[in-house]
Amino acid sequence: MDGLRSCGAYTLSVTSEVSVEELRAAVENLHGRAAAFVVRHVVQDRFRGEIAWEGEVHEFALDDGRPVYAWSYVEDARTRRRRFLAVLGGGKIDGPVAAVRAAAVAQRRRES
Repeated sequence: MDGLRSCGAYTLSVTSEVSVEELRAAVENLHGRAAAFVVRHVVQDRFRGEIAWEGEVHEFALDDGRPVYAWSYVEDARTRRRRFLAVLGGGKIDGPVAAVRAAAVAQRRRES
C-alpha cells in the first residue's frame, strides 16, 4: 500500500500530498463547521524506538475556536482512493502527535 509504515503497535499511513484547501473542505464536511488553516506540523511518532508514523498534519481552527488536526492518505493504491482524517482537538488530544495516536488506536479497533 502507498506510504504505509508499520510498527508492532499499530500501522498508519503517511500523509500524501493534498492541498490545504482540500483538507479544509474535508474538515468542514466532517465537522459541519467553517474552518481556517492555522499551521502545518511535521510529525514523527515513535514506538519502542522505531518510527511508527511520520508525515504532515495540518492544524485548522473551527469557527467556534476548537482545533482540528487533519491529514490524508491513499487508501487504495489501485484506485488512488484517498482517505481524509480530521481529529477534533481537546482533552487528551492536545496536539498533532496525540491526534495521530488517537487515529491509530481507532484504526486498530476497527480492524479487530
